[in-house]
Amino acid sequence: MPWLGAVTALMLAIRAGSLPQDDALYGRVTTTDGEVVEGYLRWDRNEAGRSDFLDGRKEIPIEYIREAERLDPDFAAAQQEARSLVAFGMRITWDEDDQADPPTEEASIRLAHVASITVVDRRSATIELRSGGTVELASTSSDLGRGMRGLEVTRPDGSVRSFRWGELARVDLLPVPAGVPALGAWRLHGTVSTWSGLELEGIIAWDLDEVLTTDILDGRQNGEDYEIEFADISEIARETRRSARVVLQSGDTLVLRGTNDVDRDNRGIEVSDPSFGRAVVPWEDFRWVRFDPAEGSASGRDFRPGDPIVGTVFARDGRVLEGRIRWGNVQEQLWESLRGWVDDTRLTLEFGAMSAVRRIDEDRLEVSLVDGRVFELDVAGEPEGRRPGIFVTPEGRATRLVRWQDLDRVELSR
Repeated sequence: MPWLGAVTALMLAIRAGSLPQDDALYGRVTTTDGEVVEGYLRWDRNEAGRSDFLDGRKEIPIEYIREAERLDPDFAAAQQEARSLVAFGMRITWDEDDQADPPTEEASIRLAHVASITVVDRRSATIELRSGGTVELASTSSDLGRGMRGLEVTRPDGSVRSFRWGELARVDLLPVPAGVPALGAWRLHGTVSTWSGLELEGIIAWDLDEVLTTDILDGRQNGEDYEIEFADISEIARETRRSARVVLQSGDTLVLRGTNDVDRDNRGIEVSDPSFGRAVVPWEDFRWVRFDPAEGSASGRDFRPGDPIVGTVFARDGRVLEGRIRWGNVQEQLWESLRGWVDDTRLTLEFGAMSAVRRIDEDRLEVSLVDGRVFELDVAGEPEGRRPGIFVTPEGRATRLVRWQDLDRVELSR
Protein backbone atom coordinates (compact mmCIF):
# COMPACT_ATOMS: atom_id res chain seq x y z
CA MET A 1 0.00 0.00 0.00
CA PRO A 2 1.41 3.48 -0.82
CA TRP A 3 2.76 5.53 2.07
CA LEU A 4 -0.04 7.85 3.19
CA GLY A 5 2.08 10.50 4.90
CA ALA A 6 2.90 11.27 8.47
CA VAL A 7 0.04 11.32 10.93
CA THR A 8 -0.46 14.61 12.71
CA ALA A 9 0.26 15.02 16.40
CA LEU A 10 -3.45 15.39 17.06
CA MET A 11 -4.26 12.03 15.56
CA LEU A 12 -1.34 10.43 17.36
CA ALA A 13 -3.01 11.59 20.54
CA ILE A 14 -6.26 10.01 19.41
CA ARG A 15 -4.54 6.70 18.70
CA ALA A 16 -3.12 6.73 22.22
CA GLY A 17 -6.53 7.53 23.66
CA SER A 18 -9.48 5.29 24.27
CA LEU A 19 -13.23 4.97 24.14
CA PRO A 20 -14.69 7.16 26.94
CA GLN A 21 -15.31 4.86 29.90
CA ASP A 22 -18.74 6.36 30.60
CA ASP A 23 -19.96 5.28 27.15
CA ALA A 24 -17.96 2.09 26.62
CA LEU A 25 -20.10 -1.03 26.17
CA TYR A 26 -18.85 -3.55 28.70
CA GLY A 27 -20.47 -6.75 29.85
CA ARG A 28 -20.54 -10.39 30.82
CA VAL A 29 -21.43 -13.01 28.20
CA THR A 30 -22.86 -16.38 29.25
CA THR A 31 -22.92 -18.98 26.49
CA THR A 32 -25.26 -21.91 25.98
CA ASP A 33 -22.39 -24.15 27.15
CA GLY A 34 -22.12 -22.26 30.45
CA GLU A 35 -18.90 -20.43 29.57
CA VAL A 36 -18.64 -16.90 31.00
CA VAL A 37 -16.56 -14.24 29.22
CA GLU A 38 -16.28 -10.61 30.34
CA GLY A 39 -14.93 -7.57 28.52
CA TYR A 40 -15.65 -4.73 26.11
CA LEU A 41 -18.49 -5.60 23.72
CA ARG A 42 -18.94 -4.89 20.03
CA TRP A 43 -22.47 -5.98 19.13
CA ASP A 44 -23.34 -6.70 15.50
CA ARG A 45 -20.19 -4.77 14.43
CA ASN A 46 -21.69 -1.29 14.78
CA GLU A 47 -22.80 -1.11 18.44
CA ALA A 48 -19.84 -0.42 20.71
CA GLY A 49 -21.20 2.13 23.20
CA ARG A 50 -24.03 2.61 25.68
CA SER A 51 -25.50 5.36 23.51
CA ASP A 52 -25.91 3.01 20.52
CA PHE A 53 -29.32 1.60 19.58
CA LEU A 54 -30.56 -1.97 19.64
CA ASP A 55 -33.25 -2.46 16.97
CA GLY A 56 -36.10 -4.94 16.87
CA ARG A 57 -39.86 -5.33 16.78
CA LYS A 58 -42.06 -4.91 19.85
CA GLU A 59 -45.36 -6.75 20.28
CA ILE A 60 -48.48 -4.61 20.77
CA PRO A 61 -50.37 -5.92 23.84
CA ILE A 62 -53.78 -7.33 22.98
CA GLU A 63 -55.40 -5.15 25.68
CA TYR A 64 -54.15 -2.04 23.86
CA ILE A 65 -55.72 -3.21 20.61
CA ARG A 66 -59.04 -3.91 22.33
CA GLU A 67 -58.96 -0.50 24.01
CA ALA A 68 -58.32 1.16 20.65
CA GLU A 69 -61.25 -0.71 19.10
CA ARG A 70 -63.50 0.39 21.97
CA LEU A 71 -62.50 4.06 21.64
CA ASP A 72 -62.43 4.28 17.83
CA PRO A 73 -65.23 2.60 15.82
CA ASP A 74 -63.41 3.25 12.52
CA PHE A 75 -60.31 1.45 13.81
CA ALA A 76 -62.50 -1.40 15.09
CA ALA A 77 -64.12 -1.77 11.66
CA ALA A 78 -60.71 -1.81 9.96
CA GLN A 79 -59.47 -4.45 12.39
CA GLN A 80 -62.59 -6.55 11.82
CA GLU A 81 -62.02 -6.34 8.07
CA ALA A 82 -58.39 -7.40 8.50
CA ARG A 83 -59.49 -10.43 10.55
CA SER A 84 -61.95 -11.76 8.00
CA LEU A 85 -62.18 -13.20 4.53
CA VAL A 86 -64.95 -14.11 2.12
CA ALA A 87 -65.14 -17.69 0.83
CA PHE A 88 -68.01 -19.33 -1.08
CA GLY A 89 -70.19 -16.29 -0.44
CA MET A 90 -69.65 -16.36 3.33
CA ARG A 91 -67.56 -14.00 5.49
CA ILE A 92 -65.35 -15.79 8.00
CA THR A 93 -64.05 -13.77 10.97
CA TRP A 94 -61.64 -14.71 13.76
CA ASP A 95 -60.60 -13.12 17.06
CA GLU A 96 -57.24 -11.50 17.88
CA ASP A 97 -56.44 -14.43 20.16
CA ASP A 98 -56.50 -16.74 17.13
CA GLN A 99 -53.74 -14.88 15.30
CA ALA A 100 -50.55 -16.90 14.90
CA ASP A 101 -48.39 -13.77 14.93
CA PRO A 102 -49.48 -10.92 17.24
CA PRO A 103 -49.10 -7.43 15.73
CA THR A 104 -45.72 -5.79 16.25
CA GLU A 105 -44.13 -2.42 15.56
CA GLU A 106 -40.55 -1.34 15.03
CA ALA A 107 -38.74 -0.43 18.25
CA SER A 108 -35.28 0.90 19.09
CA ILE A 109 -33.68 1.22 22.51
CA ARG A 110 -30.36 2.71 23.52
CA LEU A 111 -28.12 0.19 25.24
CA ALA A 112 -27.77 2.67 28.12
CA HIS A 113 -31.29 1.61 29.16
CA VAL A 114 -30.51 -2.12 29.01
CA ALA A 115 -29.43 -4.26 31.98
CA SER A 116 -29.36 -7.62 30.20
CA ILE A 117 -30.27 -9.43 26.98
CA THR A 118 -31.52 -13.02 27.25
CA VAL A 119 -31.86 -15.09 24.10
CA VAL A 120 -35.37 -16.56 23.71
CA ASP A 121 -35.06 -18.33 20.37
CA ARG A 122 -33.45 -17.97 16.95
CA ARG A 123 -35.13 -14.62 16.29
CA SER A 124 -35.97 -12.88 19.59
CA ALA A 125 -34.66 -11.85 23.00
CA THR A 126 -35.95 -10.56 26.32
CA ILE A 127 -34.51 -7.15 27.17
CA GLU A 128 -34.30 -6.38 30.89
CA LEU A 129 -34.33 -2.63 31.47
CA ARG A 130 -32.35 -0.83 34.15
CA SER A 131 -35.70 0.45 35.39
CA GLY A 132 -36.66 -3.14 36.26
CA GLY A 133 -39.14 -3.74 33.45
CA THR A 134 -38.73 -6.05 30.48
CA VAL A 135 -39.57 -5.94 26.79
CA GLU A 136 -39.31 -8.72 24.23
CA LEU A 137 -37.86 -7.72 20.88
CA ALA A 138 -37.93 -9.80 17.72
CA SER A 139 -35.47 -9.56 14.86
CA THR A 140 -36.00 -6.79 12.34
CA SER A 141 -32.40 -6.16 11.28
CA SER A 142 -29.08 -7.81 12.05
CA ASP A 143 -29.10 -6.72 15.72
CA LEU A 144 -31.08 -9.71 16.98
CA GLY A 145 -31.48 -13.30 15.88
CA ARG A 146 -29.45 -15.55 13.65
CA GLY A 147 -28.77 -12.69 11.25
CA MET A 148 -26.69 -10.90 13.87
CA ARG A 149 -23.17 -10.27 12.54
CA GLY A 150 -21.59 -11.56 15.73
CA LEU A 151 -20.66 -10.39 19.22
CA GLU A 152 -17.01 -9.53 19.77
CA VAL A 153 -15.64 -9.46 23.33
CA THR A 154 -12.29 -7.82 24.07
CA ARG A 155 -11.15 -9.16 27.43
CA PRO A 156 -9.09 -7.12 29.92
CA ASP A 157 -5.95 -9.00 28.84
CA GLY A 158 -6.50 -7.81 25.25
CA SER A 159 -7.56 -11.17 23.81
CA VAL A 160 -10.69 -11.22 21.66
CA ARG A 161 -13.51 -13.78 21.54
CA SER A 162 -16.27 -13.85 18.94
CA PHE A 163 -19.71 -15.43 19.35
CA ARG A 164 -22.64 -16.17 17.05
CA TRP A 165 -26.27 -15.71 18.09
CA GLY A 166 -26.78 -19.45 18.56
CA GLU A 167 -23.94 -19.57 21.11
CA LEU A 168 -25.42 -16.87 23.36
CA ALA A 169 -27.61 -17.50 26.40
CA ARG A 170 -27.42 -14.14 28.18
CA VAL A 171 -25.47 -10.88 28.06
CA ASP A 172 -25.32 -8.64 31.14
CA LEU A 173 -24.29 -5.03 30.52
CA LEU A 174 -22.03 -3.70 33.28
CA PRO A 175 -20.01 -0.62 34.22
CA VAL A 176 -16.34 -0.88 33.31
CA PRO A 177 -14.66 -2.26 36.46
CA ALA A 178 -11.98 -0.18 38.13
CA GLY A 179 -8.53 -1.15 36.95
CA VAL A 180 -9.61 -2.55 33.58
CA PRO A 181 -7.47 -0.99 30.82
CA ALA A 182 -9.22 1.29 28.34
CA LEU A 183 -10.13 -0.22 24.98
CA GLY A 184 -7.51 1.74 23.05
CA ALA A 185 -9.66 3.23 20.31
CA TRP A 186 -12.00 6.21 19.98
CA ARG A 187 -15.50 6.16 18.59
CA LEU A 188 -15.80 7.86 15.23
CA HIS A 189 -17.28 11.31 15.83
CA GLY A 190 -17.94 14.18 13.49
CA THR A 191 -20.40 16.22 11.44
CA VAL A 192 -22.39 14.85 8.50
CA SER A 193 -23.90 17.07 5.80
CA THR A 194 -26.68 15.90 3.48
CA TRP A 195 -27.99 17.13 0.13
CA SER A 196 -31.41 17.54 1.80
CA GLY A 197 -29.98 20.30 4.01
CA LEU A 198 -29.30 18.47 7.25
CA GLU A 199 -26.09 19.00 9.20
CA LEU A 200 -25.82 16.59 12.13
CA GLU A 201 -23.06 16.12 14.68
CA GLY A 202 -22.59 12.92 16.62
CA ILE A 203 -21.17 9.42 16.74
CA ILE A 204 -20.60 7.99 13.26
CA ALA A 205 -21.13 4.44 12.00
CA TRP A 206 -19.72 4.34 8.47
CA ASP A 207 -21.45 1.87 6.14
CA LEU A 208 -23.35 0.77 9.29
CA ASP A 209 -20.16 -1.13 10.09
CA GLU A 210 -17.05 0.92 10.95
CA VAL A 211 -17.36 2.69 14.30
CA LEU A 212 -13.84 2.98 15.78
CA THR A 213 -10.76 4.97 14.80
CA THR A 214 -8.91 1.65 14.38
CA ASP A 215 -11.43 0.40 11.78
CA ILE A 216 -10.47 0.32 8.11
CA LEU A 217 -11.79 2.15 5.04
CA ASP A 218 -11.20 0.15 1.85
CA GLY A 219 -10.96 1.38 -1.72
CA ARG A 220 -8.92 1.60 -4.91
CA GLN A 221 -7.29 4.44 -6.82
CA ASN A 222 -5.46 4.03 -10.13
CA GLY A 223 -5.25 0.27 -9.66
CA GLU A 224 -3.79 0.54 -6.14
CA ASP A 225 -5.62 -1.00 -3.16
CA TYR A 226 -5.87 1.15 -0.04
CA GLU A 227 -6.70 0.13 3.52
CA ILE A 228 -6.84 3.26 5.65
CA GLU A 229 -7.48 3.50 9.38
CA PHE A 230 -10.22 6.00 10.15
CA ALA A 231 -7.78 7.64 12.59
CA ASP A 232 -5.89 8.82 9.49
CA ILE A 233 -8.96 10.36 7.83
CA SER A 234 -10.05 13.97 8.18
CA GLU A 235 -12.97 14.07 5.74
CA ILE A 236 -14.91 11.88 3.32
CA ALA A 237 -17.12 13.36 0.59
CA ARG A 238 -19.20 11.66 -2.06
CA GLU A 239 -17.51 12.30 -5.41
CA THR A 240 -19.91 10.34 -7.63
CA ARG A 241 -22.34 7.46 -7.17
CA ARG A 242 -19.34 5.13 -7.49
CA SER A 243 -16.55 7.02 -5.72
CA ALA A 244 -15.60 9.12 -2.69
CA ARG A 245 -13.00 11.81 -2.06
CA VAL A 246 -10.99 11.01 1.07
CA VAL A 247 -8.93 13.75 2.74
CA LEU A 248 -6.24 12.40 5.06
CA GLN A 249 -4.88 13.97 8.22
CA SER A 250 -1.58 14.32 6.34
CA GLY A 251 -3.26 16.62 3.82
CA ASP A 252 -3.17 14.08 0.99
CA THR A 253 -6.38 13.49 -0.98
CA LEU A 254 -7.49 10.23 -2.59
CA VAL A 255 -10.46 9.44 -4.83
CA LEU A 256 -11.42 5.87 -3.94
CA ARG A 257 -13.83 3.49 -5.63
CA GLY A 258 -14.45 -0.23 -6.02
CA THR A 259 -15.85 -1.21 -2.58
CA ASN A 260 -19.10 -0.67 -0.68
CA ASP A 261 -17.23 1.66 1.68
CA VAL A 262 -16.98 4.29 -1.04
CA ASP A 263 -19.76 3.74 -3.57
CA ARG A 264 -23.53 3.42 -3.93
CA ASP A 265 -23.50 -0.01 -2.23
CA ASN A 266 -22.66 1.75 1.05
CA ARG A 267 -25.37 0.69 3.53
CA GLY A 268 -25.66 4.15 5.04
CA ILE A 269 -23.91 6.61 7.31
CA GLU A 270 -25.44 6.62 10.78
CA VAL A 271 -25.18 9.69 13.01
CA SER A 272 -26.20 9.17 16.63
CA ASP A 273 -26.26 11.64 19.50
CA PRO A 274 -28.00 11.56 22.89
CA SER A 275 -29.45 15.04 22.28
CA PHE A 276 -31.75 13.92 19.44
CA GLY A 277 -31.58 10.23 18.51
CA ARG A 278 -30.07 9.14 15.23
CA ALA A 279 -30.16 9.57 11.47
CA VAL A 280 -29.27 7.07 8.77
CA VAL A 281 -28.08 8.89 5.66
CA PRO A 282 -28.15 6.91 2.40
CA TRP A 283 -25.34 7.34 -0.12
CA GLU A 284 -27.66 9.29 -2.45
CA ASP A 285 -28.25 11.99 0.21
CA PHE A 286 -24.72 12.02 1.64
CA ARG A 287 -22.51 15.07 0.95
CA TRP A 288 -19.60 14.83 3.39
CA VAL A 289 -18.47 13.89 6.88
CA ARG A 290 -15.76 15.72 8.82
CA PHE A 291 -14.26 13.79 11.69
CA ASP A 292 -13.13 15.24 15.00
CA PRO A 293 -11.74 13.73 18.22
CA ALA A 294 -14.58 14.88 20.55
CA GLU A 295 -13.44 13.04 23.67
CA GLY A 296 -16.34 11.97 25.86
CA SER A 297 -18.91 13.40 23.44
CA ALA A 298 -21.11 10.32 23.57
CA SER A 299 -22.49 10.93 27.04
CA GLY A 300 -24.27 14.25 26.54
CA ARG A 301 -27.68 13.43 28.08
CA ASP A 302 -28.80 11.82 31.28
CA PHE A 303 -30.75 8.75 30.19
CA ARG A 304 -33.87 8.10 32.26
CA PRO A 305 -34.92 4.49 31.75
CA GLY A 306 -38.47 3.60 32.60
CA ASP A 307 -39.92 7.13 32.70
CA PRO A 308 -43.32 7.34 30.98
CA ILE A 309 -44.18 9.86 28.28
CA VAL A 310 -46.19 12.60 30.00
CA GLY A 311 -47.60 15.76 28.50
CA THR A 312 -50.56 17.72 27.16
CA VAL A 313 -52.39 16.77 23.97
CA PHE A 314 -54.30 19.45 22.04
CA ALA A 315 -57.03 18.32 19.64
CA ARG A 316 -58.30 20.34 16.68
CA ASP A 317 -61.81 20.25 18.15
CA GLY A 318 -60.64 22.18 21.23
CA ARG A 319 -60.10 19.29 23.63
CA VAL A 320 -57.06 19.54 25.93
CA LEU A 321 -55.97 16.36 27.69
CA GLU A 322 -53.09 16.10 30.16
CA GLY A 323 -51.58 12.89 31.50
CA ARG A 324 -49.61 9.82 30.51
CA ILE A 325 -49.30 9.41 26.76
CA ARG A 326 -49.28 6.31 24.57
CA TRP A 327 -48.30 7.38 21.07
CA GLY A 328 -49.90 5.38 18.28
CA ASN A 329 -50.90 2.65 20.75
CA VAL A 330 -47.24 1.57 20.99
CA GLN A 331 -44.72 4.06 22.41
CA GLU A 332 -45.23 4.95 26.06
CA GLN A 333 -41.71 5.32 27.52
CA LEU A 334 -39.18 8.13 27.01
CA TRP A 335 -36.65 5.65 25.61
CA GLU A 336 -38.97 4.93 22.69
CA SER A 337 -38.79 6.78 19.39
CA LEU A 338 -40.70 8.53 16.64
CA ARG A 339 -39.53 7.86 13.08
CA GLY A 340 -39.80 9.84 9.90
CA TRP A 341 -37.98 11.08 6.83
CA VAL A 342 -36.24 14.23 5.70
CA ASP A 343 -36.10 13.52 1.97
CA ASP A 344 -34.10 10.26 1.74
CA THR A 345 -32.64 10.38 5.27
CA ARG A 346 -34.47 8.50 8.01
CA LEU A 347 -34.52 10.00 11.50
CA THR A 348 -35.23 8.21 14.77
CA LEU A 349 -36.05 10.81 17.43
CA GLU A 350 -36.35 9.78 21.08
CA PHE A 351 -39.34 11.05 23.03
CA GLY A 352 -36.93 11.85 25.86
CA ALA A 353 -35.24 14.43 23.62
CA MET A 354 -38.49 16.12 22.47
CA SER A 355 -40.32 19.15 23.81
CA ALA A 356 -43.27 19.20 21.38
CA VAL A 357 -44.78 17.54 18.31
CA ARG A 358 -47.15 19.37 15.94
CA ARG A 359 -49.15 17.68 13.19
CA ILE A 360 -48.78 19.72 10.01
CA ASP A 361 -50.98 17.52 7.84
CA GLU A 362 -51.77 13.84 7.26
CA ASP A 363 -48.19 12.99 6.32
CA ARG A 364 -45.99 15.55 8.10
CA LEU A 365 -44.98 16.33 11.68
CA GLU A 366 -42.98 19.20 13.14
CA VAL A 367 -40.86 17.87 16.00
CA SER A 368 -39.23 20.34 18.42
CA LEU A 369 -36.34 19.11 20.55
CA VAL A 370 -35.33 20.18 24.04
CA ASP A 371 -32.13 21.72 22.64
CA GLY A 372 -34.12 24.03 20.35
CA ARG A 373 -33.74 22.20 17.05
CA VAL A 374 -36.81 21.60 14.91
CA PHE A 375 -37.25 18.81 12.35
CA GLU A 376 -40.05 18.48 9.81
CA LEU A 377 -40.63 14.77 9.32
CA ASP A 378 -42.44 13.01 6.51
CA VAL A 379 -44.28 10.09 8.13
CA ALA A 380 -46.17 8.94 5.02
CA GLY A 381 -44.18 5.70 4.93
CA GLU A 382 -44.37 5.20 8.70
CA PRO A 383 -47.17 3.62 10.75
CA GLU A 384 -48.26 6.92 12.37
CA GLY A 385 -51.15 7.56 10.00
CA ARG A 386 -52.32 3.92 10.16
CA ARG A 387 -52.63 3.88 13.96
CA PRO A 388 -55.62 4.99 16.03
CA GLY A 389 -53.93 8.15 17.35
CA ILE A 390 -52.70 9.41 20.72
CA PHE A 391 -53.97 7.81 23.94
CA VAL A 392 -53.98 9.99 27.06
CA THR A 393 -54.58 8.75 30.60
CA PRO A 394 -55.21 11.68 32.97
CA GLU A 395 -54.41 10.97 36.62
CA GLY A 396 -57.29 9.11 38.24
CA ARG A 397 -59.39 9.05 35.07
CA ALA A 398 -60.09 6.73 32.16
CA THR A 399 -57.97 6.71 29.02
CA ARG A 400 -59.04 9.06 26.23
CA LEU A 401 -58.18 8.94 22.53
CA VAL A 402 -57.31 11.79 20.19
CA ARG A 403 -57.48 10.28 16.73
CA TRP A 404 -54.66 10.97 14.30
CA GLN A 405 -56.84 13.13 12.05
CA ASP A 406 -57.98 15.17 15.09
CA LEU A 407 -54.50 15.82 16.51
CA ASP A 408 -53.16 19.37 16.63
CA ARG A 409 -50.07 19.15 18.84
CA VAL A 410 -48.48 17.51 21.86
CA GLU A 411 -46.43 19.37 24.46
CA LEU A 412 -44.22 17.01 26.45
CA SER A 413 -43.49 17.49 30.14
CA ARG A 414 -39.97 17.22 31.51
